[in-house]
Amino acid sequence: MTLREYEAHYAIWAVWGSPLIHGADLRTVQQRHPACLDLMKNPELLAVNQDPLMAPASLLYSVNNGTTTDGDAIDDDDDDDDDVNSTQIVQQAWFRPLSPTTSLANTRVPPRHQQRRRKEQHDHTTQQQGGGSKRVALVLFNRAETAANMSANFANMGLRPDLPGDVRDVLRRESRGAVHGGVFTAQVEPHGAVFVVITQG
Repeated sequence: MTLREYEAHYAIWAVWGSPLIHGADLRTVQQRHPACLDLMKNPELLAVNQDPLMAPASLLYSVNNGTTTDGDAIDDDDDDDDDVNSTQIVQQAWFRPLSPTTSLANTRVPPRHQQRRRKEQHDHTTQQQGGGSKRVALVLFNRAETAANMSANFANMGLRPDLPGDVRDVLRRESRGAVHGGVFTAQVEPHGAVFVVITQG
């Protein structure tokens, strides 16, 4: 795998909130694969993965060779719709609601603290409904052999399309500035991913 593919792989794991289990040889990874080690230690990526809200990720859309996720054929041949499998997916967009502020500290929740965590989740939901700050993590994943422009609508992620969103690039650990118009668009390299956190409020 290339570094770009590792970034895409790790971005998907992070936005899903998956357990991050690595098989790298820790004795030699610093010398042999320093860029991969930096990726594994990226604090912004880890913060999304360990977000205290613990909300599940959702699939915004998936584009296949010839079909979309709802089974509507892009071409006129409906006979192939039922034959689509994961190897034919060329684009996917995933998002995950985040807590207003994310910290790597105290992310594990022992049973005695689960009631408090549920209250924190309820308070976060109430704050969002009342117009407080909102944060979502977004991964645009391009499995195709060529670069692609991919987009995500704010409204589909629970954000307000009439307000700007501050965009933070998680993989590059830098700001992408403010996005207006209710749509985030980025060019995604082949076998790569764009991983951002969008904040409103």
